[in-house]
Amino acid sequence: MTELTIGFKETDVTSLLGQPSEIEDYGKKGKFLHYDYLRFFINDGNLFDITYFFYNTQASFTIQTEEKKYEINDSTPLTAILSLLNEQQVSWEIPFQESNLDYAVVKLNNGIKIYFHLGSNRLERISRNLCA
Repeated sequence: MTELTIGFKETDVTSLLGQPSEIEDYGKKGKFLHYDYLRFFINDGNLFDITYFFYNTQASFTIQTEEKKYEINDSTPLTAILSLLNEQQVSWEIPFQESNLDYAVVKLNNGIKIYFHLGSNRLERISRNLCA
């Protein structure tokens, strides 16, 4: 499968993945293309952001490290994600300005953001800004 990269046009995404199940069009502010548990943000005709949703989906994947096997799904606790990041020596922060009363946002230096819903203590989504 071809890797989605910055510079992909909306037509490139739909050629690769087919027609989305839903489109949210906000005019000049951009649009979201939805595919099952994936959401692609298109701005000025270019792919800008990919979001992988866990909350209310069956989305799941496994990460195997030298130390441990991590199953990532909507019930993965924040502490398990932070342990994985620490084990792999990945720098992270939880910026107060990006979090709020309902969410804790774990931000990595490569543009990945991990959103936890604090009320339900659930992993909601992982988002990758391709321009970061």
